[in-house]
Amino acid sequence: MSNNLDMMKMFMLLTDMSVEDRESKVKAKSRIVFATDGIIKPHDWDTLSLHEKEKRLTLLQIAK
Repeated sequence: MSNNLDMMKMFMLLTDMSVEDRESKVKAKSRIVFATDGIIKPHDWDTLSLHEKEKRLTLLQIAK
């Protein structure tokens, strides 16, 4: 699973470098994260604010 998470983080970093718009960046990172084996989308994800989604995605990206 570690390799999957490392690959997920790499693709999230590439998204940071290639996508300018904040909302588009959150959408792209969400697709990457929830396509990763073993990660389940929270039931309330679609109701969260853009700021909260961005915060949670950032925590995943910097986690060791």
